[in-house]
Amino acid sequence: MQIKCEHCKTLLNVDNKLTGRKGKCPKCNNVINITHPEPEIPWDQPDGLQPPSIQSWDQLDDDASFREPVIYGAVAEENKNKQKKQKPIAHYISGGIAIIAIIAGAWWFFGGGFDKQEETKPKVFEETKSKVFNERETVNVGYTSYAVWHSWWSNQLSENEFLNQRPNAMYLFVELSVRNDDKKSRMVPPFTLIDEIGQEYEASSNAWAVQGSIGILDSLNPSVSKQGFVVFDVPQQHKYRIKLSGGYWSLQDAYVQLTPKH
Repeated sequence: MQIKCEHCKTLLNVDNKLTGRKGKCPKCNNVINITHPEPEIPWDQPDGLQPPSIQSWDQLDDDASFREPVIYGAVAEENKNKQKKQKPIAHYISGGIAIIAIIAGAWWFFGGGFDKQEETKPKVFEETKSKVFNERETVNVGYTSYAVWHSWWSNQLSENEFLNQRPNAMYLFVELSVRNDDKKSRMVPPFTLIDEIGQEYEASSNAWAVQGSIGILDSLNPSVSKQGFVVFDVPQQHKYRIKLSGGYWSLQDAYVQLTPKH
């Protein structure tokens, strides 16, 4: 989809997956809220279509539009007989459905439900076909290359008191480089953290305040690289891997085991 920077009016191509997040305009560095543009709705009615209108005051009688036509004579009697025949059939069907529901519920509760549930245990870093790298190793995946230099914990976002915001848990800073190995310009794919029990964490929406942060609106031309920071707001007691995507149009992923400093 396309969005327009409210500051410099530049049109930007943005992936639909990034809706609801914030990023910096690559032209003026203004912070942008990524939302779906509202469609323009024409005010004129299409040709041949007119809004409904009231032709007479009789249309405003109470319940006038809900009145059923009156049927006289043999036709009315025949309709009554049909309704009498249909009622028992409907009762039998609804009764049968209720009985089936009761039997199924009893079987699940006493035989196939709670007694047979298996206990679920957290899996520690589930096995994956994607290779796991260490910090300071070069990672080539899809049409993108990465190098995670180092990571560290911090309880503040910036030394600037006007930009600093307190974390909900603890800020985890990751310094890395990313390079576009494709033959045309590509947007930098989003970064995700995975902990030892498989929980996934997105980058902090406050990261725009960090000078040198890599935003979700950043794009790279072919063979161009960028070094910067990705910031997460996560609990400190877990072990984390950062998930590196081969790109929006790539199905390949790789992981880097983080060893953050305190």
